[in-house]
Amino acid sequence: VAEFVEDCCVVDPDGSEPAFLLFGVYGLWADRCGIRNKVGIKQFRDRLTLLGFGDKRVAAGKLVTGLKLKPVVV
Repeated sequence: VAEFVEDCCVVDPDGSEPAFLLFGVYGLWADRCGIRNKVGIKQFRDRLTLLGFGDKRVAAGKLVTGLKLKPVVV
């Protein structure tokens, strides 16, 4: 998960992303990197917390705070 954050996210104290979106991008990233033993959503969120990112519940679900996804260039 730490590698995913390093590769795909930017630390931003004012930033936040939906947890389900981050987890979906993590899954695509892990597949692209050949990672077979991906963590589940709960472990994913727990590891983000251990890395120092927060969480916040909103009407639409849970947000992970303190980071943003890097823009994708196609």
